[in-house]
Amino acid sequence: MGTAKVKTDGTWSVSKSMTAGPQTVAVTATDAAGNLSLATVRSFVVDATPPTVKFTTSDGTTFLPTQAFTVAGQAGDATGIDRVVVQFVDATTGAVAATVVATCTGCGASATSVTWSASPEVDPGRYRVTATAFDVPGNATSATIGVTRL
Repeated sequence: MGTAKVKTDGTWSVSKSMTAGPQTVAVTATDAAGNLSLATVRSFVVDATPPTVKFTTSDGTTFLPTQAFTVAGQAGDATGIDRVVVQFVDATTGAVAATVVATCTGCGASATSVTWSASPEVDPGRYRVTATAFDVPGNATSATIGVTRL
């Protein structure tokens, strides 16, 4: 794969393009006398594919004062969904009214498909709501709808 020289602070690095999927890397060290260490092996998954996210709450939904103000949706990814963050932006002023980590049913490394919901404490008004799903490796994707709270 490559050779690296250790810096005076003890760090080193090697850059290599890798294809998506499972990868294994073995690292050895050679001292000044030419003695080779045992290999340290690490396995990992290269994932550059963002998760999917969608709302099950319809775009343009109006919530009455007697209704719970909850938006919901679904997210999925082959490597698992870590979390869904939902931001509520006042459609009139552009100010962020709330940012919440959604309640996520089944989030984690084995969660390839999850449902989520968010119920922020916000004043009545029109909101642009953006849900951003993060997969376990850290890739993200977003979806946005508009809702009104009376």
